Amino acid sequence: MRKITLTDKHQELLFQIPLFRDLPLNIKHSLLDRLDISLSSVDKKDIIATQGTLCKKLYVLLEGKLRVDIIDGLGNEVMIEYIVAARAFATPHLFSSDGVLPATFTAMEDSTLLTASKESMFKLISEEPKILHNFLCITGNCNVCTESPLKPYHGKQCANVSLSTCWNTRKRILQRSTSSTIRQPLPNI
Repeated sequence: MRKITLTDKHQELLFQIPLFRDLPLNIKHSLLDRLDISLSSVDKKDIIATQGTLCKKLYVLLEGKLRVDIIDGLGNEVMIEYIVAARAFATPHLFSSDGVLPATFTAMEDSTLLTASKESMFKLISEEPKILHNFLCITGNCNVCTESPLKPYHGKQCANVSLSTCWNTRKRILQRSTSSTIRQPLPNI
């Protein structure tokens, strides 16, 4: 990864993600000055973040595509999903109690990544109720889909299919929250 300069195009992409979408102009104009950000060009196959490491940054994929993999309890590598830009990822883990990343994120193509420090993000969401609201909506949706599909497996060995089901449910929730089309109810799992 190598640092690059933020352009107007990158700013436009940043304001498309749900965390920063539909903000008043005064917040948009000051946002980048208030966040301790870094912008990087990521080469194909570069690992951006590794499962089990501490989440110390807000991660936003502005351009490109990532592969998300976990190592399950049996030591198997399981592909969970692809992340397509523009999108924040690992957001719920920024302020979780253990702060540990649940997966490894690898660039599938040349990509652009924006990161913001945990401290600057905390200050921003504590000062801006709209951003706090967006953040809570995002993390709430992620926690619902992580917990509910796994409840039937509590205390049992969780098969790869259940992990896949969980992440597919998560994607449906995110699609449902950003789509203006007729919404299908989520199946009971």
